[in-house]
Amino acid sequence: MLETGIEYVIAYGGKLVCGVKNALIGAIVAVYLLISKEKLCAQTKKILNAFLSRRSYLNCIRLARYTHKTFGGFIIGKILDSIIIGIITFFALWIFNIPYYPLIAVIVGVTNVIPFFGPFIGAIPSAFIIFIASPVKAFWFIIIILVIQQLDGNVIGPRILGDSIGISALWVIIAITVAGGFFGFAGMLLGVPTTAIIYVLFKQHVEKRLKHKNAPVHTEFYKTDPPLENIIDPHLVLIDRDTPIPEPTLDDDIEPEADEPINHCNSKLKIKFMKKLTEKKGNKK
Repeated sequence: MLETGIEYVIAYGGKLVCGVKNALIGAIVAVYLLISKEKLCAQTKKILNAFLSRRSYLNCIRLARYTHKTFGGFIIGKILDSIIIGIITFFALWIFNIPYYPLIAVIVGVTNVIPFFGPFIGAIPSAFIIFIASPVKAFWFIIIILVIQQLDGNVIGPRILGDSIGISALWVIIAITVAGGFFGFAGMLLGVPTTAIIYVLFKQHVEKRLKHKNAPVHTEFYKTDPPLENIIDPHLVLIDRDTPIPEPTLDDDIEPEADEPINHCNSKLKIKFMKKLTEKKGNKK
């Protein structure tokens, strides 16, 4: 038993010393990086400018700044939001005399950093812990958490985060699910801003290609493109190469803030499209 105990003490003692050493080194390096950050940024830009063209250099800097803004705004905003939710949860549970309220408030605050799924991840184990002590208090805890999360989702979160993400709720769910499956907690936290950056870059590339084709750019146009046909001729389900097709142009594009109905804006294109198909059908007959 003494030999086994000594082996465990030496093993865990070595890991503890190694962890403390790494933490100290990390803190020291972080301090020096913060002190020299302006000079390091200038040296990095100097190297990029030496090896890249001016356009590539500017694109790298702009992408880095946009990434910094997206990640910084999202992470700082979520941390601040989570601290506020943790404090509100602490006092709400204390007022209702919920068991283990300091621990529960910490769990809810930490898991709230994860977008969308965070409240559920924190509430489920917390409710189970409270249920062991008092099933009735667990029911009240669920009601309190629902009220707090509604307050967070409709008031506190939008006030702090604003439009820092720039993607819809669907892409937020996909980003959290995929990134969380590959990288765990870090993926669930960083997957959303990463997806937002990829989304913006891909959107810019798609719109650039559409402009080169002189095609409509805004998504509103494609909600009714191609124009809806009342009856589709079974002999013309697929349009062959001999049938001329009118190409939509930038003049047919629809701005998101347009006042005119979408169907009215596409009426000219629909008339041209239907006219061509009718002519083709008559020729076949």
